[in-house]
Amino acid sequence: MPEFPLLIAHRGESFDAPENTLAAFQLAWDRGIPAVELDVHVTSDGHAVVCHDEDTERTGGVKLVIKDRSLAVLRAIDVGAWKSPAFAGQVIPTLAEVFQGIPAGRCVFVEIKPGVEAVSAVAKVVNAGDWSAIEIRFMSFSADVVAELKRQLPKYGRYWLIEPEQDKQGRWSPTPAEIAQTALAAGATGVDVGDGAWLTAEAVGVFRDAKLDVVVWTVDDPERCKVLAGLGVSGITTNRAAWIRDQIS
Repeated sequence: MPEFPLLIAHRGESFDAPENTLAAFQLAWDRGIPAVELDVHVTSDGHAVVCHDEDTERTGGVKLVIKDRSLAVLRAIDVGAWKSPAFAGQVIPTLAEVFQGIPAGRCVFVEIKPGVEAVSAVAKVVNAGDWSAIEIRFMSFSADVVAELKRQLPKYGRYWLIEPEQDKQGRWSPTPAEIAQTALAAGATGVDVGDGAWLTAEAVGVFRDAKLDVVVWTVDDPERCKVLAGLGVSGITTNRAAWIRDQIS
C-alpha cells in the first residue's frame, strides 16, 4: 500500500469528544494524530474563536450569533455537555488557546468561516505569538478569503475548499480543471475537496499537475481512505482519525 496520507482530525476527535473544543483537540494529540481541523468565527469585540456554526444553538443550547456577541458572553456557554456529561464545562476556545496547546511538530488546518473581514483577526493571532514549532494551514470556501490570506499571511499554506455538484445529466461542476484554475487565481497552495465519485485518479492528477496540494473531507470509511491513498491525495479529514489509523494499520 502507498504511504498513507496525513490524517486530519475533523474539529478534533469529534466522534468521541465535543467538536471544536480543547477536549477534542487534546484527545487527538493524546492519540498521536498528526493534524487537526477547526473552524473560526470572529466575535463582536474582535476575537477569533473556534466554532463551526455562526451561532451557538446546536452545541450550546442557546442561540447567540457569534459576530454579534462579545467573547465574555460567548464563554459563559457550555459547549461540551451536549456530547456527554463528562465534557460539561467545555467553552468555546479562542484560536490562540488552541495554538498554545498544539504539540511541536503537529499541524492545524484553520477554516475561516466568515468573509475577508475575518482574516485580520486571524492574522493578529498568528502574528502575536511564536508558533514556529507547529505547522499552520488555512482554508476557506471563498476564493476572496484565500486571496486575502495570501496578502496578509503569505508564508502559510492556503487551501480553497470546494465540493463539486452533479447535475441531472450526471455532469460534475465545477470540473477539476476549473477548480484548479480558480484555486491558482486566488493564490491557493492547495485544494481541500469534498469526497465523492467525481474524485478520481484523473482529477487528482489535474491538481497535481497544477502544483496544488490535495486534501479530502470528510471520510470515515477505512476502505475509502485506502482508495484515496492510492489516488495520491496528501491528506484525509475524518471524524475518527485514531480509529481510521488503527483500521488501516
